[in-house]
Amino acid sequence: MCTTKTLQRILRRRLPEINRWKYVSVLPWDSPRMSHNMKDFAEPGRIYVRWYGPKRRNIHPEEYKDFPESDLDMVTERNRMRLHNKTKTHR
Repeated sequence: MCTTKTLQRILRRRLPEINRWKYVSVLPWDSPRMSHNMKDFAEPGRIYVRWYGPKRRNIHPEEYKDFPESDLDMVTERNRMRLHNKTKTHR
């Protein structure tokens, strides 16, 4: 089983190919590192990916994506394949 740290490492390696964000962090719903804004809408059993530090103008300062903990392996594997294929998500 993969961990959130594994997914975070993969996403950080993909950052040069992602044209929208400079930084990423992956946090479980009960993480003490989660900001107060995120804690307001955090649900048990979810993992949150926080994209922040925009590379260009006119976009939001941060973006959140969430998925169930049970899908962690699938999301990690999908991003690992994108890393090896150099797939860009935003053009």
